[in-house]
Amino acid sequence: MGFDYSNKVVGLLVERNHDIVDAAEAILRGGGVFMPIDKDYPKDRIEYMMQDSGADLLLTTDIPRGKGRLDWGGREMDDPAMILYTSGTSGRPKGVVHTRRSIEAMIANTLQ
Repeated sequence: MGFDYSNKVVGLLVERNHDIVDAAEAILRGGGVFMPIDKDYPKDRIEYMMQDSGADLLLTTDIPRGKGRLDWGGREMDDPAMILYTSGTSGRPKGVVHTRRSIEAMIANTLQ
C-alpha cells in the first residue's frame, strides 16, 4: 500500500538532513523522481522550478505561520484530510476521518 508516484516529479523543500534522505527514499520507492530545492532560493525561482519541471507535488517541513488559510489545492474545507486510528483498547481500532478544517485548526493551535 502507498502512493503511486510513477514517474511523477516531487519537489523537496526541506533542510539538508535526514528529512531529505527519508523523503527521497519514499519517493524513489514509489517510482517517482525527486527534485531537491534549496530553502534559500527566492520564491519566484522555486515557482519556476516547480512549473518548468512539471512537478506534481511539493513536500516541505515548513508550515506558514501567518493567520491566513492554508492552500488546500482547491479542495473543500469539509473534504477528508486524514484518517487516524484509535488505540483499539475497547475492541478493534476504529478509523476516524478528520476534515481539512480540523487539520487547519490543529495546525493553528499548535503554532500558537
